[in-house]
Amino acid sequence: MLRKLMWKFQRFMVGRNGIDQLGTHILWFCIGLNLISMFFRGLPSTVIFVVVDALLIFQLYRTFSKNLVKRGIENRKYCEFLTRFKRTWKVLKLNLTDKTYHYFLCPDCAQMVRVPKGRGKVDIHCPNCGSTFERKA
Repeated sequence: MLRKLMWKFQRFMVGRNGIDQLGTHILWFCIGLNLISMFFRGLPSTVIFVVVDALLIFQLYRTFSKNLVKRGIENRKYCEFLTRFKRTWKVLKLNLTDKTYHYFLCPDCAQMVRVPKGRGKVDIHCPNCGSTFERKA
């Protein structure tokens, strides 16, 4: 009985988007908002529940969508944003902890570049894309 139900669901999902990285992060964000809403009463709690419901409906739409190209573009843009955010956060953390080097992100490709501190204004050549940019070290 259960195998037959699983088989039917698998057949239903053929040609559909399913859950990707953006979808997974939306679901975890909704769980976090639900946990936060437990500490509020009245209007703030209601607003949080409305936002969570809207996000879950959007996630269900994305999961069962048959437009794989559009969902793939959305997920790729989200992953690129996430990668750039992680690199920026890492550069900020390294700039606070490392005493000998200063770290920069290439404005074109977001590659992390390391420059010795105390050199003044320097022209930095990105090893990844070859672009040159000027920063104060």
